[in-house]
Amino acid sequence: MPEQSSHPSLDLKAIGAHPEAHRAIEQLVTKISRSLAPHLVGMYFDGSIALGDFDPARSDIDLVVITDDRLSDSATAELGALHETLARSSPTWGEEIEVFYVSERDLDQHAVENRSVHRYVERGTGGLLRTRPLGLGWLVHLRILSQHGITISGPDIRDLVVPVPDDALRHFVRLGATNRLHLYSNDPTLLARPGARAFAVLTACRMLHTFRTGSVVSKMEAARSALQFMDPPLANVIHAAMGWRKDHQDLAVTTEETVALLRFVRDDRASGKS
Repeated sequence: MPEQSSHPSLDLKAIGAHPEAHRAIEQLVTKISRSLAPHLVGMYFDGSIALGDFDPARSDIDLVVITDDRLSDSATAELGALHETLARSSPTWGEEIEVFYVSERDLDQHAVENRSVHRYVERGTGGLLRTRPLGLGWLVHLRILSQHGITISGPDIRDLVVPVPDDALRHFVRLGATNRLHLYSNDPTLLARPGARAFAVLTACRMLHTFRTGSVVSKMEAARSALQFMDPPLANVIHAAMGWRKDHQDLAVTTEETVALLRFVRDDRASGKS
């Protein structure tokens, strides 16, 4: 039976089959709920959990926290301390939780066009809470939330998100692939870690799937789809990334091969879109 939350207002069934991850998430979302009340609108599972492809050996946990307005400086400081404490106290999963803090007004594509500022925590950063404008990747999150988002607390996310049209998603994700290619080409150290290369390869597969179909699926599903038409050299890169696990010390994929796949994605014309 899935482990149930000891906090009755939180629905954590989606992570219940993984007790250690469940404990870390419950600790985090309970404290977020207390910290942000009464400005908290809701908390939601995004990413691989929402898409039904969560694997504790390779996946992180994606959360989206929605508030009624931008976070104040005092709330930001309190949340920053909370995340850093969790990263120290729960090293296995405290470092594997990514969180987007956004306001209700950020739940459509215009938030990206307007470069709306949000707070976020990335995996593997010691719980560091950062600030930056919402990027093109937020459109992928919006699509996942609008179709697959799982409610932890608050109203149904489908009642809050303005869906991103297929053509807009294709257009913005293609721009995102170009930007990512420039980023990695200019700073290869960003791909120094095996996990970073695996993430980049699988993300490229999902971008390719979106170009061709206008839809968003899990990275692993997109990788399996890409293998059906990819030539052997790049297919081998994808196979290796699919087999990577967190406890692996290396990955048989070079930075150059990762960039080559991104270049293929950028130049793909099979979708008939530009």
